[in-house]
Amino acid sequence: MQLGSLRFGFEVMLIGFAGVFIALSVLYVLLVLMERFFTKKNRTGEAPPKTREMKVLAPPRQETPVEAGEEGDGELIAVITAALSLYLQKPRASLAIRGITPAGKTNSWVHYGRTRNMDVKNSVSLKRREKRR
Repeated sequence: MQLGSLRFGFEVMLIGFAGVFIALSVLYVLLVLMERFFTKKNRTGEAPPKTREMKVLAPPRQETPVEAGEEGDGELIAVITAALSLYLQKPRASLAIRGITPAGKTNSWVHYGRTRNMDVKNSVSLKRREKRR
């Protein structure tokens, strides 16, 4: 009785594995066929590019005069502009910071979440740029 139930268990296991393997194979074939059917191709056989490269011009830079009492803000604006130009890898002349409004005190977890979201968006956009090339 012991050996018969063990053998029955192995048979059920093999049938289950085979069924899952066959189902996944059918899904794979369907996905490949759908890809071939729904993607448009040129006469050369290459898929057309999904997006076009466009040259985007920066808006004209507007200088904001720094008043006598705001000398510290002017220095802070210069530091932030330099940091942004390094991070975004753009020349300083293309950036225009018009003013600074303190956001207030935030929780360190909120700061971490915002930083992580910016990093994720930046990495996704870099991957998309690499795929286009």
